[in-house]
Amino acid sequence: MDDMVHFLAEHGYWVVFVSLLGGQAGLPVPGNLILLAAGALAVSGKLNFAAIVILSALALALADLAWFEAGRKWG
Repeated sequence: MDDMVHFLAEHGYWVVFVSLLGGQAGLPVPGNLILLAAGALAVSGKLNFAAIVILSALALALADLAWFEAGRKWG
C-alpha cells in the first residue's frame, strides 16, 4: 500500500489525467478511486489541489469532446 501512495505522490498528476481520460472514454479504469486518493494526497500537502481539479476537468472535457465528435461523424 505504501508503494502505491509513493507512486501516486510522484506521478500523481499524470496518473489522475490518464485514468480519468480512460475511464470517461469507456475503459475499465478506476478513475474515481484514483481521484479520491489524489484528493487525500492534496490534503496532506503532497499534491496541489488546484492542479488536480484543472487536470481532472481537462481530462473529462477531452473525453467528452472525443465522444461528441465520434457521434457527430459516425452517428
